[in-house]
Amino acid sequence: MKNPWEWDVNDLLDMVKAGTQESIELDFKESKALLNVKGQKDVRYEVSKDVSALANSAGGVLIYGMVEDKHTHVAASLDAGSDPKVITKEWLQQIINSTIHQKIEGVRVNQIPLTNPKPGNVAYVVYVPQSTRTPHQALDKKFYKRYEFESVPMEEYEVRDLYHRSEVPDLRIEFMLQKTEVIMNQEMGISEPFRLGANIFNNAIEPANHAIISLLIDARLRIEQPQDFKVHEGAVMNLGVKQHPVTLLRLNWSIPAKIPIFQHPYPLSLTSNGEPFMLRTPTDGRLGKHVSYLVGYEIGAPRMPFKKAYTLLHVKSGYITLANEYFGLDELIDKYDRLFPPKTLIM
Repeated sequence: MKNPWEWDVNDLLDMVKAGTQESIELDFKESKALLNVKGQKDVRYEVSKDVSALANSAGGVLIYGMVEDKHTHVAASLDAGSDPKVITKEWLQQIINSTIHQKIEGVRVNQIPLTNPKPGNVAYVVYVPQSTRTPHQALDKKFYKRYEFESVPMEEYEVRDLYHRSEVPDLRIEFMLQKTEVIMNQEMGISEPFRLGANIFNNAIEPANHAIISLLIDARLRIEQPQDFKVHEGAVMNLGVKQHPVTLLRLNWSIPAKIPIFQHPYPLSLTSNGEPFMLRTPTDGRLGKHVSYLVGYEIGAPRMPFKKAYTLLHVKSGYITLANEYFGLDELIDKYDRLFPPKTLIM
């Protein structure tokens, strides 16, 4: 999976083709949002508001040059872009660095040349990490957060909570596939094992000495090697009025058996031996069908708000891929019927 600062025009076009929707971690802006228009608020205020909102929330990506459908908030098309001689990368970086207090570490601006409809112009992708030095104040002296599809002012208690973000752990888990090709055994009706890795990150300065971790694996997948996790079969995820069958893998992370989870550029493996989980999938994908499986995690640590995130494994024609995005519970409920048509959920 490419980092936002490595994207090119094809990655933006892929968003349009896929109908990618805005979220708390993704904000679409047209290129004209970087131009000062008489009678409207200074561009510097708007940039500082949107960038600081991402840093104060979960972090994310701001794209200048994307037209969105105003009703569905999905990527509709690329616009004509910005003239890089007028709207420069350095100018945008200078606005971000000079109008937000305190400065956000790790912001990266990617200038992407466009090939159509106006070659020579550019789109801008601004990557904003979730900050541990919050809160960040915009140029209008207000504090903003991402809420659904927009940047909104924060309540006083929310600002107070942000002052303590660096004092508590902020854990997350990322899944990865070590190989995308999977061998299907048609006679057995199931694949050979494939390897699903999982690493744990801490985005905060405060280490986590203890954590309660649950992995949720779609019940249609067979778990061959759960490593040192305890397996609980027959569970279901409650998604509004719907339920999704899952197998739970649970682990209590604690010292001295496990080392503390520090903030570090290199993640820790969730398994004690560093080996991935071994899973098998039914052979539906071998027949050319596209089948999606739910995988996710729920994690809690002392003083840290309980966190839940979910993503998808896609199987088609003997290949397995991992989705590029993670959903919160509410977003998963909203998209559930589209992600999992009833005919694909036969156990």
